Amino acid sequence: MKLADQVVVVTGAGQGLGAALAEVAAGRGAAGVVVADLDLDHATSVAARIGGFAVRADVSTPDGIDTIIEQAISRYGRIDLYMSNAGIGGRSTVFDSDEAWTRQWNIHVMAHVWAARALLPEMIRRAHGGLVNVASSVALSSQPDSAAYNATKHAALAFAETLAIDHHDQGVYIGCACPQGMRTPMLMGQLDGAPPAIAAFGLASAIDPLEAATRIIDGIEADRFLILTHAEVQTYAQRRAADHDRWLNGMRRMYQGLATDL
Repeated sequence: MKLADQVVVVTGAGQGLGAALAEVAAGRGAAGVVVADLDLDHATSVAARIGGFAVRADVSTPDGIDTIIEQAISRYGRIDLYMSNAGIGGRSTVFDSDEAWTRQWNIHVMAHVWAARALLPEMIRRAHGGLVNVASSVALSSQPDSAAYNATKHAALAFAETLAIDHHDQGVYIGCACPQGMRTPMLMGQLDGAPPAIAAFGLASAIDPLEAATRIIDGIEADRFLILTHAEVQTYAQRRAADHDRWLNGMRRMYQGLATDL
């Protein structure tokens, strides 16, 4: 799906990967770029830099998704590509509160569902349009101390796969981006307070958000479903699929070693 002359929405676009996706979309000739974020100041700053349109909205609620869509259509008349990128990080365990789990579920899964419900009928009618869910490389693996993040990112990938199966033949492009580490405020927050070796490990393969966004937009324009920012993630997924028990044992040993600074 070429971005030239398309109206593009990016959620969580006030900073980090979302801001970079908005910038690359504008650079590829998008007819309009909607920069949606909970922080209107950040969204406005990005929109001003790229010639886009800022919208404040909370994607953890259906009303927030409706706000983005209504304002985008009011401004540009249509939505051609919706990139559901907003996300939150932070460590989590099975013992976290229901409220904490629900927040991650709403942002990482239901935000995709609500957007698809609202946008698919018109995209199917036009036989044109695209939905891209931004999940994470952990959707193809898992990481320690991230129970809610792991579970919801796996669900985001599964939901995108279902959309791709159900709606591809109706002229709608479906993609799922699974980025690995990027030098974003989210990554730095996740590594804050972590043992030095784990922090160093997390940063070792981290790339600039603009580089990650370029790889994701390249994948969209090539009509790929699964879009990776780091080629090695595919190898990790293949090893996991080949022998799940061996993979789990390896992950345990690796993180135990890092946690003790070995």
